[in-house]
Amino acid sequence: MNFDTTDIPLDDTTEAQTSLPAATVDLSPLLDDLKSSLSQCVDTAHSEILSRLRTVEQGLHNTLGFQNDYFRNLIQGARQEGKNNDDLQILRLNELKKNVMTQGVTADTASLETRKAINAVDAKILLLDGQVASIRSKHLEFETKISADLLSLSTQIGDLVDYIHSGDAKKGEGSSNSRPLPTPVLHSEGTGDAVRLTEPTQANIDNANRAILERMRILCVLKEKETGQGEKEG
Repeated sequence: MNFDTTDIPLDDTTEAQTSLPAATVDLSPLLDDLKSSLSQCVDTAHSEILSRLRTVEQGLHNTLGFQNDYFRNLIQGARQEGKNNDDLQILRLNELKKNVMTQGVTADTASLETRKAINAVDAKILLLDGQVASIRSKHLEFETKISADLLSLSTQIGDLVDYIHSGDAKKGEGSSNSRPLPTPVLHSEGTGDAVRLTEPTQANIDNANRAILERMRILCVLKEKETGQGEKEG
């Protein structure tokens, strides 16, 4: 038997065909690391949110507490001042009555002037009583508003904490099942409009403090004006 190049290829260009087994890659460790990293990021974000909410709540409690103490002291001072003015007017009225009785004024004109003076003193006393009652009413309204604001704030923070805790229970189910954290809603004063709140900044806190101080300054100015008018009339 004779074989030639047509039967067996003998040239150097003959390609050697080799087959390699398909390599398999185990991705389980990588997926576990990714899942652990995502879980750690979620825990860190939840911790930061809770910490900031507690800081904001404590700041609001402190601010409202300071404001409440200031107004309480202001009202107590006004009540004490009104009481002192009442006592002074009563003393003057008693002295006036004593002088009238001692001198034994019999003239009709003098009696009329004395009666006018007594009526004027009585009118001042009634005016002071009305001012004290108005201050008490405003103080009660202020305390009611503070209680409502604190209740609303506590309710909203409680809802956020409950939502975060419910998210912790579902952790690890995948990012497709997660949903964004709800934005707390507050109602603006005087209207029913809802206002979306973002994360409070230092500028917001400073503006709130400035507004509180401005209210305090206006109340002090009004108090000084009322005191000046009372001294002029006295």
